[in-house]
Amino acid sequence: MRSFCRPHVAQIIILCNRLKTMDADDLRKTLRKEAGRDIIVVHDMERSVAGAWNRGIEMSLANGIDAFIITAFDVLFTDDTVDTLIRFGNNNAVEIWSSTARYISSGETRPACDFSCFMLRRETIQNHGWFDKEYKPAYFEDNDYVTRVVLGGGTPRQVLAARHIHKGSMTIKLDAEMAHHVRHWYALNAGRFTRKWKAKTDNYVDIARVCFQTPYNSGKPLSWWPEQDRKGYSPSGGIHQ
Repeated sequence: MRSFCRPHVAQIIILCNRLKTMDADDLRKTLRKEAGRDIIVVHDMERSVAGAWNRGIEMSLANGIDAFIITAFDVLFTDDTVDTLIRFGNNNAVEIWSSTARYISSGETRPACDFSCFMLRRETIQNHGWFDKEYKPAYFEDNDYVTRVVLGGGTPRQVLAARHIHKGSMTIKLDAEMAHHVRHWYALNAGRFTRKWKAKTDNYVDIARVCFQTPYNSGKPLSWWPEQDRKGYSPSGGIHQ
């Protein structure tokens, strides 16, 4: 948490797709005391982590913020995780990049993205659109987005010098109700991803080679999904506190 409190981080937004032990105002007060500065808490009542990400990015864009760090609650930073990520983004024209929780012995970066702690910038949203909030409550919204980045000509980069610790799936381990929702939606999310891209792989280079013409990407921008055609639909338009 303290890594976020350095002067070059202009705004802190905590995005939640479920609050159980305290309400948004209590969480904001608790985090403000820890951070020593104001914290914005966005609680997405639709339980879509992608929708909450979109809302937080939208709020940041409106306040002139050009780069965003998105991280899971069960991630612990080293002293220089955030600095290393920001420095890499400042020195490289990459659209999406991440730190890493795995030990990799060689190289400075690799063509991958660890979505437990990653960064993107204003141009990423402009070029590739919003996260698909119809993946609920989570899982595959990150695969979906990085697929679109690759198909759109970008290359994700995992910065090996930027390290973090990720406990992994703590929400569903600690919250039985959320675990129920994840079990219900996981197969639906996987099917949605397959229908959109006809590929499920961690090899992001291969994704570009196996892109099929589907209703999702035939004559439509890569950032399109069918629900966007509904009247009044907004990728960040969930019910927020």
